[in-house]
Amino acid sequence: MRFTLKKVRHKILLAFATLILFTGVIVVISQYYMRKSNEYQSLKTQIKDLLNLSLTVQNHQKNFLLTDAKSITYYKQKGQSKNLSEYNKNALKIKKLITKIEKAPLLNQLNVDKSLKKIRSSHTKYNRWFNDLSLKIQYKGFKDYGLINKMRIAAHQLEKADSLRQFDINKLRRHEKDFLLRKDLVYANKLYNLNRSIKQSLRSQIDTLAKTASAQINRLEAYINTANTYERYFAKIVNIDIKIGLTENEGIRGELKNIIADIKLELSILHDTVNERTNNLIWQAAMVFLIVIIVMLFLSLAVAWYFTHSISSPIELLSRITKSIADGLQNQEDRLDGVQTEDEVGNLARNFKNLYTQLRQTIQITKDENAKLKEFSQKEAERRWETEGFAIFNEIYRNHFNNLEEQAFEVTAQLVKYTGSSQGGMFVINDDNDEDLYMELKACYAYERNKFKNKRVDLGDGLIGTAWREGDTMLLTDVPQSYVHITSGLGKSNPSCVLIVPVKSDDAMVGIIELVSFKVFKTHEVTFIERLSQRIASGIIAIKASERNKKLLAILESEAQDAQEREANLRKELQNSKYWVHKFEQKLNNISDELMIYRTVINRLYAGLLITNEKFIITKVNNYIYQRFNYKRGELIGESVDILIETDYKNVIDLREKRFKVSYRSFQEQVSGEVIDKRGKNYPVKMLSGKLEIDTKIIYIFLFNEDDVVHLSPSSVSDANQGLILS
Repeated sequence: MRFTLKKVRHKILLAFATLILFTGVIVVISQYYMRKSNEYQSLKTQIKDLLNLSLTVQNHQKNFLLTDAKSITYYKQKGQSKNLSEYNKNALKIKKLITKIEKAPLLNQLNVDKSLKKIRSSHTKYNRWFNDLSLKIQYKGFKDYGLINKMRIAAHQLEKADSLRQFDINKLRRHEKDFLLRKDLVYANKLYNLNRSIKQSLRSQIDTLAKTASAQINRLEAYINTANTYERYFAKIVNIDIKIGLTENEGIRGELKNIIADIKLELSILHDTVNERTNNLIWQAAMVFLIVIIVMLFLSLAVAWYFTHSISSPIELLSRITKSIADGLQNQEDRLDGVQTEDEVGNLARNFKNLYTQLRQTIQITKDENAKLKEFSQKEAERRWETEGFAIFNEIYRNHFNNLEEQAFEVTAQLVKYTGSSQGGMFVINDDNDEDLYMELKACYAYERNKFKNKRVDLGDGLIGTAWREGDTMLLTDVPQSYVHITSGLGKSNPSCVLIVPVKSDDAMVGIIELVSFKVFKTHEVTFIERLSQRIASGIIAIKASERNKKLLAILESEAQDAQEREANLRKELQNSKYWVHKFEQKLNNISDELMIYRTVINRLYAGLLITNEKFIITKVNNYIYQRFNYKRGELIGESVDILIETDYKNVIDLREKRFKVSYRSFQEQVSGEVIDKRGKNYPVKMLSGKLEIDTKIIYIFLFNEDDVVHLSPSSVSDANQGLILS
C-alpha cells in the first residue's frame, strides 16, 4: 500500500522534524568539540601563565640584585624586602600551578609527564640557588653591614695607623671600589699586589731598625696586621662575588639564568605540543562539520524540491492567475483547473474560482458606484475650497477695511498663493478727474521689474485695457512670448495661462485682476475669482467713499480750528490789552515800582521778549514764547538765537565772523522776520532789537509781535523803550 500525505501541514511537519533531527546531531557534535577545545585552550592558558610567572620570578631576582642588595633598608630588616616577598609569592603560585597542570585530564593523552617533572625540578633548583644567593648577599653586606662594614673598619684603621702612607692607602681603596663597581678580578689582583709590596716595604724597614726603636717597630707591625685583616675581608668579599657571579653567565647568577632558559625551553615545547593537538582538533571538527553541512544541504535540496513540486508550484500558479485577474484580464478561471492536487492548495484553487465569478459581478457594481462617489467628492472639494477661500478673504477685508493699498496687496498676494499662481496684480480705476479716467496698478505680487513700469493703463490699452472696455473675463492659454515672463532661480520662463477678471459691482467697473500661472486655471477656480471680484469691488467702492469723506471732514475741521484759533487769539489780545492798561495806570502812581512798570510795559507792547548774552546765546525767554510756540520751559536756554528767530540778517549778522552786529540804532527800527516753533512752522513777526550795557556786561534784547496781533503804534513803543534804556 502506497503511503501519501494529503495535508500540507503534515508535509511541513515531516520536513521540520527531519531538520530538527539533523540540528540536534550538529548540536551534540558541536558540544563535544567545544568541550575538547575548551580543555586544550585552558591547558594552553595555564602553560602561558606558568611561563609568565617564571619570567616574573626572574625579574624579581634581578631587581633584588639591582636594588635590595644595595639598599640599607634590606639589611636593617634582616634580609626582608619587597622583591623577596614577591619572589616567594610567585614561587608558591608556580608550585600550585604545576600541580594543577599535572592533574589535567588531557595530560595522559599528550605524554608530557617528563617535561612537567623537569619543569618542577628546575623550579625547585632555582629556588634553592636563589635562597643561597640571598644568604650570600646578606653575608656580604653593604656599607655599615656585613663583611663590607668590617672591611671599611679595617680600612679606617689603616688610615689611622700610618698617616705617612696615605697615598698608598688611597690607591688600595680605589682598587677596592673599582672591583666592587666593575666586578673585575684585575682590580682585586692590583689590590693584593699593592698591599703585598707595602707589607714587604714595612718589613724591610723593621729589619733595618735597631732593637732599641721598639715603639716604631710595634707601630709598623700593627699596620701590617691591620693590612692583613683588611686584605682578608676583601678576599672574602671577592670569593662571595665570584660565587654569586661576576657576570650574568658566571656563578649562581649563571646557574639561575641557565635554569630559566631550560624552563622556557620546556614550556615552549609543552605549549607547541598542546597547540598542535588543538589545531588537529579544530581541523577534525571542521571536517566533521563540513560533512554534516553537506548532508544537510542535500537534505534541504530534497525537501525544497519536494515542496516546490507539491506545494509551491500550485501556489505560484494561483498567484499568477490572481495577479492577472487584478490586472484586469478576463476569462482566467479556466487556468485554475490546472491545479489538480487533493490538498489544501487544490481546495483553495477551486474555492477561488467560485469567488472570482462572484467578485467579477461585484466589481462592476462597485465601479459604477465609485464613479458617482468620485464626482460627488470632486464637487464637495471644490465647494469646500471656495468656502475656505471666502473665509480667508473676508478676514483680510476685516483687517484692512480702511486702507486701499494694504487691502489690495493682501488680496493680491493671498489670491496668488491660494490659486497656485506665479504672479498677480490688481488695477484700480483712478476717477479723481472725471475727464481723465485710467487704471493704475495698486498692488502686485511677484511681478518682474520691467512689467508695468508705467502704472497707468488707459481704456483699450493692451489686454488690461481691452478687458476694461469689454467688461468680460479673459482666459488666455496661448500667451504671447513678450507679454510676461516668470523669473526664478533657473531663469525666465513663459507662463502657460493668463487670467484677467474685471472687478465690478452691479455693472460698475472698479478695476481688473490679472493672474499669471504655469498651470491652466480650472473652471471652478475662474468662477471663484469672478465671485470674489464682486466682493473686492464692494470693498474698493467703500474704501474710496470713506477716503473722500475723510478728506472732506479734514478740510472742514481744519477750517473750523483755524477760525477758533483766530477768534481765541483776538479775544486773548483784547483782554491782555485791557488788563495792561489797568495795571499800567496803577503802577504809574507808585514810583518805587518803576522797574516793574517798565517790564510790564514791554510785555504788553510786545508779546515776545528774548534776552541773549554777548555771544547771542539765549539766557531769558518770557512765558509767551514757551506757550505760543510749543517749547518746554527752559528748553531754549543755552541755544543760539537763530534757532528761534529768522529775519534778514544782512544788517544783523557778520557773515565772515559768524556773529551778530547791530548796525542800526538800538530800539529805533523795526524789521520783519519769522519765529520758528518746535514743529518747524514759521510765524511772521515785527521785531525790534537793541543792545544794553550793564556795568561790563553786554546783553541783546529782542522784542516782537505777530503780524495779526493788535499792538501799540511804533512811536509810543520807541518812547517807552528809550526810557528803559536810559534807566
